[in-house]
Amino acid sequence: MVPETTARVLPVGYYLNNFVEILDFVDKHYADILEESDKLLSQQFRSVGFHAQRLYVRLISRKGPHFRADKLAYAEIDSISAAATELIEAGLLKEYSPDVEGVLSSLLSRAELEGLIRNCHHLKAGPLSQYKKPQLIALLLEKGEREELLSGLHSILHWYTPQYGETLLVYRLLFFGNLHQDLTEFVLLDLGLLRYETYALSPEDRLFNSRQLVRDSLLLSRLNELAHLAEDSDDAEALEAVCAQLTPANAERSFPRRHDRILNRAARFFERQKRDDQALALYQGAQAPPSRERQARIHERNGRYTKALALCEQIAESPQGEEEATFAERFTIKVKRKLGHAVKPLKRAVHPQRNLALTFNPEFRVEEAVLRHYAQNGVPGFYAENVFWLGLFGLAFWDIIFQPVRGAFFNRYQRGPKGLFSARFRLERADAIEARLAEIEADGPTTRVLQTFDRKQGIANDLVHWNYLTRQQLEITLERVPRTHLAAMLQRLSNHLGDTKTGLPDLLLFPDSGFGYELVEVKGPGDQLQNNQRRWMAYFKQCGMAYAVARVQWLDK
Repeated sequence: MVPETTARVLPVGYYLNNFVEILDFVDKHYADILEESDKLLSQQFRSVGFHAQRLYVRLISRKGPHFRADKLAYAEIDSISAAATELIEAGLLKEYSPDVEGVLSSLLSRAELEGLIRNCHHLKAGPLSQYKKPQLIALLLEKGEREELLSGLHSILHWYTPQYGETLLVYRLLFFGNLHQDLTEFVLLDLGLLRYETYALSPEDRLFNSRQLVRDSLLLSRLNELAHLAEDSDDAEALEAVCAQLTPANAERSFPRRHDRILNRAARFFERQKRDDQALALYQGAQAPPSRERQARIHERNGRYTKALALCEQIAESPQGEEEATFAERFTIKVKRKLGHAVKPLKRAVHPQRNLALTFNPEFRVEEAVLRHYAQNGVPGFYAENVFWLGLFGLAFWDIIFQPVRGAFFNRYQRGPKGLFSARFRLERADAIEARLAEIEADGPTTRVLQTFDRKQGIANDLVHWNYLTRQQLEITLERVPRTHLAAMLQRLSNHLGDTKTGLPDLLLFPDSGFGYELVEVKGPGDQLQNNQRRWMAYFKQCGMAYAVARVQWLDK
């Protein structure tokens, strides 16, 4: 559990200090790839007074992009109006942005929208009570005259729009290395709710060494967002427009997996729409899984068995991970049969099974019901699944995870190294990982894991979720699971965390008093084992580990 922390009071203007830290870092470490517009933001911001600076940071930290002047109130800013005027003169704030649609959608109340419609004399809408708010906005946009709407808006409210939105994204990307993190990171840090590990940084360890990489990263982030929106709204035309901007150069320069992820998602969308030719063309533009698998399936579905078989053989020769290898092994048999070949079926592994007939209780998930059943029969345990085992790995390899590998760390706000979930993690730390695994197998990880748990409590780590990990769980696991089995579990995780981080059994039980354990995967009525779960179980069998599948039938559902 995360330790209790003493509540801290944030100093006045804390957010300004945090924003300046971002500007200072980027201006210093990325001066050679900043463009004039980037430098102008920094220069203009530094040129205004601190009250104006505070207002600007306050606004860019909120959901915008437009803000009503009459809704702005910050005790630490002497005069909002004076600060806004200074920002406008510096080009950091725009007054009365002409974005009519944005202002209508985000700033006006229902009553104000109705008043605006009544003031537009040519609009004949009937009783306005019959319209929902989005319909009122649509009515104004469809039938209102732009100049009349702007004039009407000016009479209702005064609004501001912060400038340099794209440049702010550049600074954020260069500072954090992604667009998932923002100024909130500093707030959590200042409040004592988040801590980061200390690790060595080198001026040479930059994530971006050219402006083109920055452009590519921002473009892919935007296209990924648009692809999600298009998919959610079932808009095939918008998705086609996204894919048209995914040039091979996007993939070749530095972000191939992000590029391929969008292509694969779009292709799967068209495949579900039974537009196989379009889906196939998109899959062929991607290298990352499941591109080859889906191509093989499309060929097989359309009777092109020879092409499907060739792809399966290609995958089998050089699989990109276990999932692809499993697919090729199984699908090859299906395709060869379609070609008329005599093929022996794969022998499906048989796993230990527990058949449970339980009373249905809608308050409990099936895993919780099984855990309670075992507890009532004197078998303690806990819900483990992926989170517990990844946490154990994170604790056992903490120092190696944060080892100063060239290019792994590029700012002070990382929860793990770049490439943690790729094969690169193991390759770059092979000697250290092998030595740690040998240590665990020989002496067990108990002392190291528990000491790390106590010493690193609450520090951010991509693998350790403190709210779901307890010392008691660790203690009983380290006591009851043989060190050779722990080493085997951690060995497989270390090979490629991206491939092995899912599919681990739901429960960890301790069936015998004083010794022994059992990993239990729970399956409710109709549920089947997934491929990633089957691979883990095959590994457990190979290593002689104790595991089982608990199949549940409800007595009175």
